[in-house]
Amino acid sequence: MTAISRRNCLTLLLVDRVHLTKHAAQIQKLREDAHPVFLPSLLLLPLKTSRIPNKLPGKTVDDGLIQPFGKDEVKARVKNLLRIRRMSQDLKKKHDQVARLSVTDDGSGFHNSRSLHRHS
Repeated sequence: MTAISRRNCLTLLLVDRVHLTKHAAQIQKLREDAHPVFLPSLLLLPLKTSRIPNKLPGKTVDDGLIQPFGKDEVKARVKNLLRIRRMSQDLKKKHDQVARLSVTDDGSGFHNSRSLHRHS
């Protein structure tokens, strides 16, 4: 399993069938811990595999490639997964801003009445 990270934060997981089987629970935990931010994973499979197992997509892996695959195809898949991750990070930031604004007054920074009613 290969993890691509930036500043000690996982960005993308690249896994093969052996490591997926061996570390499936750990991969699922990493993805759950990152939630609601999307932590993408790409499964690389040997030629003798005809398809990606049905139970895996979405829970443990998001996409898969069956060998042989070209460098450009891997780059395109990684680029797309990272684009989706960036969009999910942006959405999380916007959500956090809205949540913060809904409980504080823009001008004063004090808690607004909605916040007070919710916590009383």
